[in-house]
Amino acid sequence: MVNKQDILTAIKNLDLFLRVPALKGAKPRINKNGSPFAYVGGFNMVFQLTHNSKKWAFRVWHVPMGENKDRYLKISKFLTSKKLPYFAEFIYDEKGILVNGDFVDTIRMEWLDGMLLKDYIEKNLSNSSTLDSLAHSFLSICKDLRDNQISHGDLQHGNILVAENGDIKLVDYDSVCILEIEDEKELVNGLKGYQHPSRFKSSKASLKADYFSELIINLSILGIAKKPELWNK
Repeated sequence: MVNKQDILTAIKNLDLFLRVPALKGAKPRINKNGSPFAYVGGFNMVFQLTHNSKKWAFRVWHVPMGENKDRYLKISKFLTSKKLPYFAEFIYDEKGILVNGDFVDTIRMEWLDGMLLKDYIEKNLSNSSTLDSLAHSFLSICKDLRDNQISHGDLQHGNILVAENGDIKLVDYDSVCILEIEDEKELVNGLKGYQHPSRFKSSKASLKADYFSELIINLSILGIAKKPELWNK
C-alpha cells in the first residue's frame, strides 16, 4: 500500500510517473518549500495540476478504495455523458499514476474558481436583485438535478461556488447519488445544519437527499434578499 510521502514524490516527478495521456506535460503547483501543494484528507490527497493553461484538481488515494472504485466510475461516466453545466469535469482514470512501483487509480476534476456561497451573499447584502437572481438560478439547478435523476448529497455553503456573473458551480462529489447507485451505502451524510434529522438515520444513498437542503438554501437567500439584517443573526 502506498503512503503519503510516496505520493508526494510521484507528484513531484510527474514526467516519470503520471499515466494519464490527457495530462501529459502537466505541472504540479509547488509550495515555497519545494513540495507539491496538497489538500490531505483521511482517504486521499488532492493536488493542483496545470496542463495547457487549464487547472485540474488531481486526487490520489492513500488508502485502498475497495468497493468505492465502482461507485466513482459510475459517477464519472454519468457526469461525462450528461455534461451538466454546474458540475466540473470529473474523470476517473484507472492506473493514473505510478507510486513506488504500484499503479494507483486517480480522479481529475476541472479546478473551479469562484466565491463561496456565503462570501457571495455577504458581498451582495445590499443588492436584493442580485440575491433574487441567485435564488432563481439555484432553483433552476435544483429542478435540473431532479430531471436528470441525480442528487449532490451535500449541498451547503462550502460546496457551492458563485462566479462574478452569478453562475453557480457545485463541487465535491463524494456524496453524489445517481440511479445506478441508489440505496447503496452512503459515503457522506452532508453537513448537519443543512440536513433533515432523518438523513442521519438512513445510511443509504438517495436521489431525494437534496430536498431539505435545497429548501434551506433557497429560502435563506430569499429571506436575506428581503431582510439583509437576517445575515447577522
